[in-house]
Amino acid sequence: MTATPIRTAAKDQNLLSLNSSSVVWYAGTDREVVAPEGIPYPCDLFPEDPKMWDTILKLSGRTNTTVANLRIAQGKEAAVDINNTSSGILLEGRFGMTGREGEHVVKIKGGSYDITLKGTLESSGLKADIVIGEWSDQSSAPVHHVDLSLLRHSTGRPLTLVIARVTNPIRTILFGKSPDIALPPGARIKVLASLAELAYWWCKRLYVAAWYHRW
Repeated sequence: MTATPIRTAAKDQNLLSLNSSSVVWYAGTDREVVAPEGIPYPCDLFPEDPKMWDTILKLSGRTNTTVANLRIAQGKEAAVDINNTSSGILLEGRFGMTGREGEHVVKIKGGSYDITLKGTLESSGLKADIVIGEWSDQSSAPVHHVDLSLLRHSTGRPLTLVIARVTNPIRTILFGKSPDIALPPGARIKVLASLAELAYWWCKRLYVAAWYHRW
């Protein structure tokens, strides 16, 4: 018997989605198109109106994916969203190049691990530049082994982060130190926002356990 999919939020409108088996443009709209096998995805992702998309690039369940020289716009929620136990991901480039703000510039969640981001953030997050361990319907595992040490903001200011479902979350949130998360120099963790996000994660976890009978 197939388990009932968990859906606690509306489906994202993502310009380009790379999942474990396909490349999908305009996912979540009536213009959804699956790219034929062998057609590479571009490094320049600039839709005409970036704010009509939640996320510009979504990676879900993806493994061993390297993209260099990325130039990517800023969506309403994020420029890049890495989710659903994606692993072995290396992205290098310029993120959020439209310069307009979204909720975040980068999201890493859903038990994803072995994630490396390099380059510059060109836009800013209204909640934080980067969120690690935000709630995911796809996986309740913690995010771990993330390297952001070579990520900078184009203005030179410190990057801001919200931390939730990671290995040793309290230690990471309160002291900014984690054995498996390498932060950029001078990065500022938003402590109260992180604790609130972690509490929200556990509330959603309890809701899923009660409603979907899954822990």
